[in-house]
Amino acid sequence: MSSESIPANEYPDRVGFKPDNPYLATFRPYIPAGVRLRELTIIPLIMGTILGIVFGASSLYLVLKVGLTVSASIPVAVISITLFRVLSKLGLRDATILENNIVQTAGSAGESIAFGIGVTMPAILILGFDLELSRVMLVAVLGGLLGILMMIPLRRALIVAQHGYLKYPEGTACAEVLKAGASEESRHAAMEGSRESATAFVDEAATGGKTIISGFGIGFLYYGIEQIFKTWKEYPGKIFGKPFEGGSVSIENNPALLGVGYIIGPRIASIMVAGGVLAYVVLIPAIKYFGGGINGIYDKIPGTNNTVAKFTAPKATLMSYIIKGILSRELPWGLVLLGVMITIVLELSGVPSLAFAVGVYLPISTSAPIFVGGAVRWLVDKYLRKKPENLNLTEEQMAAETDKSPGVLLASGYIAGATLAGVIFAFLNLREGIVTQLKVFEEWATHHNPFFEGPNSDALGMIPFLILTILLYLVGRELVLKPTAVARREE
Repeated sequence: MSSESIPANEYPDRVGFKPDNPYLATFRPYIPAGVRLRELTIIPLIMGTILGIVFGASSLYLVLKVGLTVSASIPVAVISITLFRVLSKLGLRDATILENNIVQTAGSAGESIAFGIGVTMPAILILGFDLELSRVMLVAVLGGLLGILMMIPLRRALIVAQHGYLKYPEGTACAEVLKAGASEESRHAAMEGSRESATAFVDEAATGGKTIISGFGIGFLYYGIEQIFKTWKEYPGKIFGKPFEGGSVSIENNPALLGVGYIIGPRIASIMVAGGVLAYVVLIPAIKYFGGGINGIYDKIPGTNNTVAKFTAPKATLMSYIIKGILSRELPWGLVLLGVMITIVLELSGVPSLAFAVGVYLPISTSAPIFVGGAVRWLVDKYLRKKPENLNLTEEQMAAETDKSPGVLLASGYIAGATLAGVIFAFLNLREGIVTQLKVFEEWATHHNPFFEGPNSDALGMIPFLILTILLYLVGRELVLKPTAVARREE
């Protein structure tokens, strides 16, 4: 946003208002309040709805698998800019920056509602209640309306009054993406009332679109081929023997998890994997050593026929356990209080307890690729901070810059592509004939593919994941798909 000083009574939200916030006294919106520009039109609404469905499906798959998801705002904004730019070259009208904002708002809203459904509704199913389609739709609609109604009074309190104090780094990054890809019409509208006659910028729309679409294609093909043809091992790992019996480490060969780690950053990714290390490399070996414990990570519990399986829908499963325990009055309060004390220790140590807890109850195979993505982000950010144009940026400004970098866009593509492939693969498993053919592929890979099964399959299975990681690093460093600087002059 421009920092050009304007009179306080021109503040667009309230005529004659003189704000106490010093940031508001100098605030000038990118599109001046008096300029009329297309915004709420049919095509952006349709496009936003479609992208909301796509990213909603991928987010629902992701939240059921790992218990978290990432915002779709930036990737949807980039896709919107790219699609409208392509349509304009075919003779249709390019979208204004406000229309692109409508698309990203609708698209990210679909992703947000999918997250709410993925966290709550499976818990009801696990508790034994039926999930009719109409009931799920009603919960989704009412949840969305509740969010909208709550934002009406909160907008002024959290967005207007706190402008400049609350940084909203992801929203800032999304705004920068929209401005970088603004159409000629939008830039002329933005220049009205401004003394500036020329702007030099990086036209990131075309390159950003290529980056995210490339990531989408790579993620979709990588995970789809892996799941259908069993081209390489999905869970390379190592189970330790004596004297460290019971311990294990593994990593899931999944582009979506690598992308999640890159987006959430090195700190949260490291804390998550620390929780997994505590569970799989400390607690389970300790249980095995002191009490006989569990015979292996996914083996049978002694004296029963029950197995310790991978968590599915982790947050919903956790909620169902808590609800069942409370209603039956059989909740193990000793373990709950133990968790509370551990949380207090973590918070006093400055460690976010929620991320650590997520890492504890997720398989380490899930948190390990997230950690790898976070490590790649740390290396890329370290390089970007040394660039001359970034030396004078504050921490908040640097966060906004890195949140819209090519690496984040490629990671978003990884997530969207791989999770969509996972959704399609899940639907394929509903047809018996297709399941039979998939078993044929798996049987062939078991006997003939050293990347999938064999003495060296764990090491060989890591090679494709390593290539995927190196590509993410190169794109983040802008060595591949580097944006091209374009200077434009407004007449």
